[in-house]
Amino acid sequence: MTVADPCTKIRGMWDWIRHDVRAAVRLFLRRPGYGLMAAGTLAVGLGLNTIAFSAVNAPLFRAARIARGDSIGWLYLGTRSQPYADASLPLFERVRRDARTLETVVAEGRMPLACDSGNGTDQIWALVVSPDYFSTVRVPLAIAASAGVRRSTPTPSMATSSAR
Repeated sequence: MTVADPCTKIRGMWDWIRHDVRAAVRLFLRRPGYGLMAAGTLAVGLGLNTIAFSAVNAPLFRAARIARGDSIGWLYLGTRSQPYADASLPLFERVRRDARTLETVVAEGRMPLACDSGNGTDQIWALVVSPDYFSTVRVPLAIAASAGVRRSTPTPSMATSSAR
């Protein structure tokens, strides 16, 4: 019975790699245009894959970088037919008031706005949040405007923030 040398497979692999590199160099010297086209195609393909991965990496594969992110959750107040529907201010206030197991309850919502840029009207989006939103999420506020809600009962003012 013979015992195979474990280095034989490694040496054989390097022989194949050396053989493939020599064949590639000979082909490039014989047809430089073909080699440049192949290298260009690989470069474009790698570049496109890098761009696509970069666009998908942050929202899908990385967790949000929020301080104490493990203690923050999302609560959707909707119906069965519209699970992501917007909640009203009275509903949010009732949930915040009645929440017994949650440390704090904050709200956020997107609101479309019209902005005259000089070249016509553009649509921009504003993020409308509850007063303690930024202290809970710990994200720096870029631009803010107070938009206090006037009602017969005192309610906390809301902040509308937007950044480009």
